Amino acid sequence: MINLFVYTDFVPIILAIILLVTLVFGIVSILWILVSDNRAKKALTSRERIIWLEYQLSLFESEKREFLFDKEIDAIEVVTTSQEVIN
Repeated sequence: MINLFVYTDFVPIILAIILLVTLVFGIVSILWILVSDNRAKKALTSRERIIWLEYQLSLFESEKREFLFDKEIDAIEVVTTSQEVIN
C-alpha cells in the first residue's frame, strides 16, 4: 500500500510554486497592458493629433450651432404665441 504521508511534505512547496508562477504571470500581464497602452498613445504623430483635435472642435461647434438654433426657434415660438394671446 502507498503511504500518502510521504507525499504531503511536498504539498506546501508545490502550492508555493503555483502561487509564485501566478503572481509573476499577473505582474507581467499588468506591465504588458501598461506598456502597450502607452505605446498606442505615442503612436499618434503630431499631425494625427492635430487632425483629431480639429475634428473634435468641429463636432463641438456643430453641436453648439444646433443648440443655439433650437433656442432661437423656441424664442420665436414664444414671441408668436404671446402675440396671439395679446390679439
